[in-house]
Amino acid sequence: MKTDVNKYFREKKIEINNYTKKIFEDTESGFKDFGSYGTSAIRKLKDLSLLGKGVRGGLLIFAAESYHAKNPEIALHLAASVELIHSALLIHDDIADNDLIRRGKPTIHAKYLEYAKSESITNPQDFAKSISMIIGDLGFFLALSHISLITKKLKQGEEMLRLISDEISLVCLAQIDDIRFGYFNNDIDENDIKRVYKYKTARYSFSLPLLLGAKLAGVKVDQQKLLRQIGSNLGFIYQLRDDEIGLFSDDETIGKPVGSDIRENKKTLLRQFLYQVVSVSDRKFLDKTFGNKNLSKVDIDKVRKLIVELGIKKRLDSLIISYKSEVKTDINKLSVSAKSKQFLNDLADYVKNRDK
Repeated sequence: MKTDVNKYFREKKIEINNYTKKIFEDTESGFKDFGSYGTSAIRKLKDLSLLGKGVRGGLLIFAAESYHAKNPEIALHLAASVELIHSALLIHDDIADNDLIRRGKPTIHAKYLEYAKSESITNPQDFAKSISMIIGDLGFFLALSHISLITKKLKQGEEMLRLISDEISLVCLAQIDDIRFGYFNNDIDENDIKRVYKYKTARYSFSLPLLLGAKLAGVKVDQQKLLRQIGSNLGFIYQLRDDEIGLFSDDETIGKPVGSDIRENKKTLLRQFLYQVVSVSDRKFLDKTFGNKNLSKVDIDKVRKLIVELGIKKRLDSLIISYKSEVKTDINKLSVSAKSKQFLNDLADYVKNRDK
């Protein structure tokens, strides 16, 4: 029987949000000296953390349940902390990518940009980005403080905290590469692109929460290795689909402007494969289009057409299928119930077939 993956994450997100609220309630008294402006900043961080699908937190809870962890409440606390870290990363990501829309709503730095303009602040862009960056920092420290508090009595608590810190450090290094690559027009090695996919998205979004839930249950190293590999391959599927959706969907569906990767000249595998096969004249068009902040709908449509006609979309789909096959093989090796294995297989389908 197939699992309604979306429903599962929606239900877990409700539970996680209750604990996210507790994180902020437990710390609000310490911020009272900063008045209404500080309170407003914290509220923006809280509101962002309560949005989203809660996939990372949901996966953590799933792994803890699948391996019969004895402390489900700690799993919920950890899930809320992971979601808060994710929100902090999104704030920084939106600043780096100059995105003003997130999940169909203004990003935090877009809100401060509007405020700065209304107050006639000099250099409103700098003001908005600076304040937003610090709010993102605040999210990291609130989450890590909460994690250290709830895991201090666990035998594996120090190991879990170190795992989170190490993985987020890798996300930051991958983000540096992602930004750096966007500022150069020269070709980037395919392995470098895959490294960004692996550490910016795959391990952090899928492997990390699965590992945290499993470690909470004290599972053996061989199971942890399988979960890391399953998570990594799921993450590659997710990112490859994300690259497609970001170009072939629409603003309303994805909650941000279509073609952002082209405007920011992101070095995606989609771009890499396209450049490998285009004609000389089309390459000149791509050179002018990637990195163009004033990208038109006509430009986007032409890039879409090239991707389809030159077989790039089929190539990406084939790559996704190969990753999914590896996921299925590894799932069968897990020491979990048939129901849990079915969920992971359904999750792979969900990630592969999602449209936003």
